[in-house]
Amino acid sequence: MGYVIGFTTGAYSIARGGGDEAAREFAGLDRKITAGVTAGANFIQIDMEQLGEWVAPELLTRIERAVKELGMDWAIHGEVITYYSHFDDARKTAWKLDHFRIHKHLDKMYEQFILSGKPELFPRYFLIHASAREVIGYYLYKEMPASDLTVPPVGMKIKVNMNDYKGRNINWDIFLNPKEKIPFYSYNENSKLKLFRWFKARPVFYMIKKLSLPGLVEQIFMERFLSRFLAIYFSNENLREEFSRKLDFFVKKYNPGLSPEEVSSRKNSILNDFNSYVNNIRKLEEIRSDNTISEEEKIRRIQEIDEEIRMIQRRIVDNIHIVYDTVSEIYIKPANEDLALLLDPVFDGMYEYWKKDISGRVGEIAGIPFEDIAFAITVKFSELMQGTNDKLWEIFFDGKSLVQAIQPELEEMKQVVTLVNDIFDLTKGVILTPKLNALAASRYIIGHFESLPLDDYLMEMEKYVKQATHLTEEQKKKLLEFSKLSIFEKIKKINDELAKIGRKFYFVFENPEGKPPIEGFNRISHIVDVYYLVKALNEYGKTIVSSDFDYVRACIDTDHLISQGLDPIAEIESLPDDAGKLFMVYHVGSPTGHHSHEPIDIGTDAQLMVYRLAYKLRQKGFGKDSNAYLIFERGGGQLPYQYMRTSILALRKVVEYLEKDIPPDRLDENFFGWGESSPDFIRQRVIIKQHALDPLSGTIIVPEEKHTYLGKTVVEEKRKRPDEWSKEELK
Repeated sequence: MGYVIGFTTGAYSIARGGGDEAAREFAGLDRKITAGVTAGANFIQIDMEQLGEWVAPELLTRIERAVKELGMDWAIHGEVITYYSHFDDARKTAWKLDHFRIHKHLDKMYEQFILSGKPELFPRYFLIHASAREVIGYYLYKEMPASDLTVPPVGMKIKVNMNDYKGRNINWDIFLNPKEKIPFYSYNENSKLKLFRWFKARPVFYMIKKLSLPGLVEQIFMERFLSRFLAIYFSNENLREEFSRKLDFFVKKYNPGLSPEEVSSRKNSILNDFNSYVNNIRKLEEIRSDNTISEEEKIRRIQEIDEEIRMIQRRIVDNIHIVYDTVSEIYIKPANEDLALLLDPVFDGMYEYWKKDISGRVGEIAGIPFEDIAFAITVKFSELMQGTNDKLWEIFFDGKSLVQAIQPELEEMKQVVTLVNDIFDLTKGVILTPKLNALAASRYIIGHFESLPLDDYLMEMEKYVKQATHLTEEQKKKLLEFSKLSIFEKIKKINDELAKIGRKFYFVFENPEGKPPIEGFNRISHIVDVYYLVKALNEYGKTIVSSDFDYVRACIDTDHLISQGLDPIAEIESLPDDAGKLFMVYHVGSPTGHHSHEPIDIGTDAQLMVYRLAYKLRQKGFGKDSNAYLIFERGGGQLPYQYMRTSILALRKVVEYLEKDIPPDRLDENFFGWGESSPDFIRQRVIIKQHALDPLSGTIIVPEEKHTYLGKTVVEEKRKRPDEWSKEELK
């Protein structure tokens, strides 16, 4: 156990800008593993750029040569490319691409190293960034336009039980149905029923508003919602009392400047309009069925009542959000279950209209084309699943309610604090704080890990295996079986094989870099949220796959934190006391605001800053009980001395003093490379001794002895001729 020093290869796509000589060194995984072999460390993290690197000619042979003959050990940094969003995306197209790529990577590693009988060549870890997308439902990207359809947080093809390897394709309608046992490992019918009611009451009407033509929303409200509600309202006294009681809050919410008297007046006006509306509807029916009046009189009265009804409708529509919010609040948080059951038909009708008529316009039954709504559902799902095996909310918020969990962030958003009693607002839309973004993004990442590979991917694998002449029939069978597993199961299967030779493989998540214009606004930016994600993945792995699942780790990159506008020291201090145990990798570099990958020269401020940060991580457990990797990420330059300089020497000193637990304020001169035990000091001492008598040169004359006993000894014992002896500098 301890610290391993390593470095990264760099990328071909970047080196290509430095000329052919620089680029050639990184053209493929097989070349990258030997790049910089003379840089002073024997661990290398390869920057992978595309899936094609797995099929380079003689790949396995070259990796074996690097590992066994050159003594290299290695790991992989997955692609960092714009269309590969690293799992935190709810959009269907991006989700499918991400899911395809990560399954492909794991299948290729299994094929190359396990099926070939070379498990000792397996990389130590596979690392990707935890996030690449911007936050949503927050002030930066508050209004989300309809875009690609989204997928449920548990994925597109789920297992129905622990031993299911065929899976079931699902959509939002199946996921939200309280009778569907999804997910199988944490299903709770009461929690799912609450989620379904919340969805019918809040997101459904909001999406109807967003996707309907102007003027149609009011018609839908009156015909499909209000008329059904009022039929129940006037037949149930408890419902009328509950509506009147909750109405005050929403009148104040949408009219914050009203006095108590004005609130009461507005409330009574709404209630009176309800009575007038129903009474006029009844009058209209009575007149139409009255055969004692003439047709002309009947038409005249109908026109008068129709006009009165339209006036009342306009007044009710003016209060549409007050009325709808009040009814939905009763439905979501009923005083008793009977009230919710009474309102089920009202909201079921709205749900069916959305599912079949509205969402059909975006090309899918029960399709949700708004990513912020998908995230809102995910947050609500996680909150309601507290107490089950779906433990993400408890890991992030330790059992707090939604309002308690995000109150600190809400207080910073003063403009909405007094208006929010849920993450969904009919006028403001979804209100997701950065912390809720991190939770929802994490749930989508977990969904990738638990979801089975899609059918089209398996078809591609079958086609590939059929044409793979380098595989035996037994190997083909094993690869096809492996390809059908979930990511959780693949990681476990790989580690079961590696355990036979005492080796482990980890999947590592790194805090992402901040790229303009979303610096500080990645869905997962804070290092503590990366920790929560990693902790959750291990917990879900234990529940879904095996009780000994513990193969997901975190990587901290302080340059990335700085690029997000975050203080690395404060970020590390925000971690729980034992969080360092889940951090396996520390990407080190000279800390700057430009993510420049500058060398860490020995004896510089950069070396000291790296030590301060590493020491704080060690205090949290980093490298104390398991191997931890300090990886220098190289920047520009073609040769090791250009891009490394003395970085490895500096990191050796960092490791030496970390293992001695020496605080940063007690570092001595040896740490900085100028102490008595430093190589430079020792080298200077040797030089001084070699030239100690130089000042005496030419000041002392001693006659040379050519025929003394010494000369005789040389001739007889050393067998040297006298003339040879006399010519030697040191006799």
